[in-house]
Amino acid sequence: MINNDFHADKPASIESEDKFQRYNFARRIAETIAQKQNCDGIIIGIYGAWGEGKTSVLNFIDSELSKVNDVICLKFNPWRYSDENSLLISFFNVLTIALDKNLSTGKEKVGEIIKKYSRLLKFDIPIIGGNIGEAADSIGSVMAEIDVEDLKKRVEQIIIDSNKKLVIFIDDIDRLDKYEIHSIFRLVKLTADFYNTTYILSFDEEVVSKSIGERYGTGDLESGKNFLEKIIQVPLTIPKAQPEALRDYCFEMINGIYKVYNIELPEGEGRRFVSLFTTSLLNKFDTPRMVVRYTNSLSFSIPLLAGEANMVDLMIIEAIKIVYPYIYKFIRENPVYFIPSHLLNRDDEKKKELVKKEIDNLCTNFSNKEKESIIELLTELFPLLETAYKNISYPDWKITGWYKNKRIASQKYFNRYFTYSVIKGEISDISFEQLVSNLSTMSEREIIDDIKLLIQNSSADNFIYKLRNVEADLHWDIAKKLVKILVVNTELFPLNPQNYLFESQSPKGQLAIFIYQVIKKHNNPDEQLSFSKEIINESIPLEFTFDIVRWLNPKEEEPNNIFTKEIFQEIWEILLKRILKEADEKDIFEAFPEESYMICKFWEGFGRDEFNKYMHKLIDENPQKSIFLLRTYLPRFRAMGDDEYRDGDFNEKTYKYLVSILDKDYIVDAIFKVYPKAELEKQEVIWKDRDEVGLTDFEMARQYYHWYLLDLEEL
Repeated sequence: MINNDFHADKPASIESEDKFQRYNFARRIAETIAQKQNCDGIIIGIYGAWGEGKTSVLNFIDSELSKVNDVICLKFNPWRYSDENSLLISFFNVLTIALDKNLSTGKEKVGEIIKKYSRLLKFDIPIIGGNIGEAADSIGSVMAEIDVEDLKKRVEQIIIDSNKKLVIFIDDIDRLDKYEIHSIFRLVKLTADFYNTTYILSFDEEVVSKSIGERYGTGDLESGKNFLEKIIQVPLTIPKAQPEALRDYCFEMINGIYKVYNIELPEGEGRRFVSLFTTSLLNKFDTPRMVVRYTNSLSFSIPLLAGEANMVDLMIIEAIKIVYPYIYKFIRENPVYFIPSHLLNRDDEKKKELVKKEIDNLCTNFSNKEKESIIELLTELFPLLETAYKNISYPDWKITGWYKNKRIASQKYFNRYFTYSVIKGEISDISFEQLVSNLSTMSEREIIDDIKLLIQNSSADNFIYKLRNVEADLHWDIAKKLVKILVVNTELFPLNPQNYLFESQSPKGQLAIFIYQVIKKHNNPDEQLSFSKEIINESIPLEFTFDIVRWLNPKEEEPNNIFTKEIFQEIWEILLKRILKEADEKDIFEAFPEESYMICKFWEGFGRDEFNKYMHKLIDENPQKSIFLLRTYLPRFRAMGDDEYRDGDFNEKTYKYLVSILDKDYIVDAIFKVYPKAELEKQEVIWKDRDEVGLTDFEMARQYYHWYLLDLEEL
């Protein structure tokens, strides 16, 4: 649910809403006006930059003056009127209503007098190219009918007799165009000599001076300021909001967002945000309005990405969007400089120089100190960027950590920070984490249904990637439960060989590694062995069983094997029994044509005598099986993009390996029973050299015989 209660940037009105210590400033102004003895009109200017809180100061002054009986306050909004005539008429209408409401006389109404006075002011300001003569004639005809000074004196006398002071607030002058600004100051100048009248005008001095300067003097800023000095009698600049007050205001609003959505930052993350924000960003939030813009942005983005992104990274990148919009745009449009990429090498020197040059260009107008602060902020947000400035590199486990913590620096999360959504094809972290947290209480059917739904909405690749990143955090009992469910549903994890250079990269290959890592991280050897045996004996595809066994098999070069060769022998014996049982009366070549190599490989490795007996019996009964044996040991290859493996030639290495297991003479005698010796000798040996045309059984047998003859010559 999105927060519909965004902060509307509503100005403060009462003292309890003052967060930036402006109320005392406003109170002193109000007291000065209330205690003023001189009846001459006065114009006060409240100066402040856009968003600094000028309207709040006006409201505070109004709040204090409302407590004084002899003061009449009225607010005039210049935004509502499209031309000067409308502006003037409306101003006097507002003045009429305010005075008639607050003054009671036995004579004529103030409104009637003001209406006569306002007639004089109802004329167009001649614009360059306009008809000044016509305007002058219009003014003259009105003045012939009305004694202006008499009307002014009558209005002033009524106000004086009532002992009332009139205070007129005009706000947001700096938001008008230059013609509208000119009209406002003309209005004020024409009416400011009403007795007992105080104008309080609020605007950004720089903006208004520039606009006025374009119409007067030399057209520069200084000309505009000179003009203002003639109009504004008391210029006052509102006190700057202190950084500490802005910081507290910002944190208060952020805490409010987190409270509404019941979100908690992980331990340490709150400190990380405060450190980054106060060090590199706080000084750029120099007005309350900027804080409101920022927190309104968070009110939108936090609920959309809660649980789907790193909240601190989100708050920092949103702050960059507000205070450094060009840098934000550059990051969004150039991810290759900020996140790991398979397309560009992490150590690409050209890329490093380019990104440094781009950041230098973006920081052209900043001081060296601010530039250093920006680079420090960006390298914290995107650690990979640090390699452009320092001779360092980040290992894969660090990059995996960015993914695990949903950092913007992760390739799989980067776009999420700019789209504010889980992109189609991605897996929602909330849905995935809900599944993981509920594994202990869910039934097997519920678990597999949820997994199927996640994969259906995304991909097996994305699911197994997320699973791999929580494997170290799963409790042993929960991990066992999940593994036992996954191994009987391996069809959810395709091999897709055409998409991967190595099978271990495929979803199925990654699932086997996940199971291996679950077993490896457990610290009870007896339970590791027991669970491994249980998995191996499950009714799962033999091909996938061997994927697991290959990882469990101890390797001489690996210092941290789970099992010794002696203990692993127990696992192999269980698997062999299962193989022979499932083969029933068929031989392994017939029953398991795709897995026969792995069966032979493990069998001759962990029980060579038994393996030899099995092969001798098989070949003695059917010499054709010697051909199956040769093909089983053929080297196989698959090019990237190929759907299937292809057989290579029966090379010398393969020959030497095979005859180290089985007697070479025994094999050749069996081959002669299939292909007579004379027939083999009559045919020249043919080498396919990865030819797309497959190797025939006869050609393969001839290749074996070729190596056999060379072997004899060496004796």
